Amino acid sequence: AWKPGKSFWWLAAVLALAAALRLVAIYYGLPAVFNSDEPFVVDVAVSFGAGTLNPLLFKYPTLWMYLLFASYGVYFLLWSGLGLLRTVRQFGQLFAWHPGGFFLIGRLLAAAVSLLGCERVYRTGKLLWGDRAGLLAAAFLAVSPALVLSSHSVKMDQCVFFLAAWSLWFAVRHLEEGRDRDLLLCGLAAGLSVAAQYPS
Repeated sequence: AWKPGKSFWWLAAVLALAAALRLVAIYYGLPAVFNSDEPFVVDVAVSFGAGTLNPLLFKYPTLWMYLLFASYGVYFLLWSGLGLLRTVRQFGQLFAWHPGGFFLIGRLLAAAVSLLGCERVYRTGKLLWGDRAGLLAAAFLAVSPALVLSSHSVKMDQCVFFLAAWSLWFAVRHLEEGRDRDLLLCGLAAGLSVAAQYPS
């Protein structure tokens, strides 16, 4: 039977700390929004529900907005009882009059992908230099002010971090093991990160 080792518990502690920092005050300001980019991102994601996936305005790439749209689809299914209790029109009215839940879902999604990115950085560090290096790298990112702060907004920064972490993981694994598949996956993850945020 599998028994968790010391490194498992250390990683769990690092991720628990990261989660706590990302979730504390995540509801801050709602239903008012003080980050000027959040309404744009959420509005575009919700607009996809009108039947077109064309955002019409390309201020930002759309990958993150498509992920938000999918999460809002799950929200609708749960909120509406699979469409049996409430309609899509009522869902639109919910967004118009009580948008706080939509922003909160986006912030929770940002926090979740940030945690997954920290986990992948741990795996990469472990593969390169051992368990301690992986834990140290993940711990630094767990408490990184930039990552923690951007986890509290519905923006694409955490999605870019997640995809970049996976791209690095595949690149290192290709160098270590020489599998061409990992090189292709590295390129895919890097390409998707550009589909989430324009390089600056």
